[in-house]
Amino acid sequence: MCAYSLNDITRRAENVLANLDHHARCGAVFHDMSGKLNPLTGKAFCRLCKACVAHGKAGPFCRQAAISGAYKSLVMGDGYYFNCWLGLRAIVLPISPDGREIVGAIEIGGILLHGELQEKQHQIMSILSSIGADDNLQHFMNAFQGMDELPEINLELLNQFTKEALFSSGLLNTKKFLENSASWHQQQRIAENISTLRPRKLSLKRQIISFVGQIVGELKQGMKEGEIISKTDELISLLILDTKNDVPKLKAYCLVILSVLSADTILRGGKWSKSIPVHTMRMEEMEKFTDSRQICFWIENLFKRYIKIDETTFGDHSLSSKVLECLLKNYGDKISVSNIAKNVGASPSSVMHKLKAETGLTFTESLNAVRVKEAKRLLAFTSLPLGEISIRCGFRDQSYFTKIFKKQVNIGPREFRKMLSSENLK
Repeated sequence: MCAYSLNDITRRAENVLANLDHHARCGAVFHDMSGKLNPLTGKAFCRLCKACVAHGKAGPFCRQAAISGAYKSLVMGDGYYFNCWLGLRAIVLPISPDGREIVGAIEIGGILLHGELQEKQHQIMSILSSIGADDNLQHFMNAFQGMDELPEINLELLNQFTKEALFSSGLLNTKKFLENSASWHQQQRIAENISTLRPRKLSLKRQIISFVGQIVGELKQGMKEGEIISKTDELISLLILDTKNDVPKLKAYCLVILSVLSADTILRGGKWSKSIPVHTMRMEEMEKFTDSRQICFWIENLFKRYIKIDETTFGDHSLSSKVLECLLKNYGDKISVSNIAKNVGASPSSVMHKLKAETGLTFTESLNAVRVKEAKRLLAFTSLPLGEISIRCGFRDQSYFTKIFKKQVNIGPREFRKMLSSENLK
């Protein structure tokens, strides 16, 4: 369930609209999923779209398209591009604080690319006339005539900016949305792979078992992440061909893959006491999946995690990366070396020694670097006051936040924000 009240969501959505007005120089509309609120529009929202969302007949068309697009956006893990009922370009992103339930949508609409004004003019005028706009028809038409045309590259820039604004505001769960994006792109690659696979002499089942062993052997030779993705895409394509997306059959193959990885870890000297609990935990993960897309994404991550487990089992050189991952997840909380050490399964002295040896930074310097990086993002993409940014980033004292920020960036946070604003005005 959503962690925010409707009033809180509305307030945060208003901040996102204000950021789009001020920084991206474009307007947007917030649609509430419950339908209890009238659409909220930014000041820079085009006059045609403002007239549209307020119109008795046209408004519901706009809201329905935005909500439908928000669901597609959440599945894709990216902004959803579409043509609105009038034929104008639009981008929509979901408001989903927990990454599962959609409680609203932010839509940037009324976009015309270079050369489209004349091309679409007759079509749009015909549609406006057909909805019975009566006295408002001339207002609609005048608004359309005054629209600006944008370069196509601006669409992607607006998409990226809106995503960052929603992430920063807490209205869109960053982790789950990016996972959806990775899973969606994986599905596109798999579909392309399946269309190009050629039949082999071996049966699919024998191909799959053989291919799992091949991947494990190559992983031990130090495959890069891009190579892992390519290999797992090929393996998953074979799985889909053989199982036809049947979830129980896919899980059966997953059990084989997991068993091979666990056995290989133990045969190379890994401890049973560590390997078996990990094996059990992965089986419990797999059991919860209800569709093939979840399973495909899990298989890819399984091989990636196998490398990390391998590094932890046969060497401690990954300790600093584990510490940094912990800092990235918890930078807004009160953090100590002892707490982080407990989370990564090491002693405080090992954490401090490894960080300094592998990154050149002390524990405090590493923590401050993570916090300042997030502060820079919030300064760039939100209008939050410095005090709130300081607290969100884990600095309990604003003056200390300013001191650390200036030490790392060479200018204070207030000057940093002003510099970005002046760049946007150019």
